[in-house]
Amino acid sequence: MQTALLMVRDPTLKRTTAMRRIIAARKDWPETDETLLRRLQVKWRVCGDALLARARRELDPRPKVTFAEALASLTSSFPNAQQLVLSPEIAGAFEAIAALNRSMNQFMSRPEITEAMKALHGFTKTIQDAGASPFLHDLAKLTSPREFRRRSEASVAAGARRAFGLRDG
Repeated sequence: MQTALLMVRDPTLKRTTAMRRIIAARKDWPETDETLLRRLQVKWRVCGDALLARARRELDPRPKVTFAEALASLTSSFPNAQQLVLSPEIAGAFEAIAALNRSMNQFMSRPEITEAMKALHGFTKTIQDAGASPFLHDLAKLTSPREFRRRSEASVAAGARRAFGLRDG
């Protein structure tokens, strides 16, 4: 995956050049550089296209649409939606969602939680870098503090959509 990420970030890189940069960045492998390069090239032949597609998706700079922007769009599309959005029930629900979001952010900002997430991410990343299974690769991704926060916020947004009877777009 590192090779694909380097190639997407710098389209002028060839795969072997990207692999050599990865190998040069770390010296904790017991194998020779040429052995590592051959192994990476074999893996690339098997799943290189899929890794490139995944790297492009991960690095795709899509604009984020906020919940408020989605509601504004809904309001402009349906004239009666404005009355619904401005109702006291909806305002109370928004306040509850905002309070939940604040408490989650406070929880995630606590130093002990941040350190625990970094330690867990470091551990799973070390295992992943050692050539472990796809399961451990996914675990390393899930335990990154950024991904954990993103999933938490997505969960709150999904709960809000369910509470208001909205569907995912």
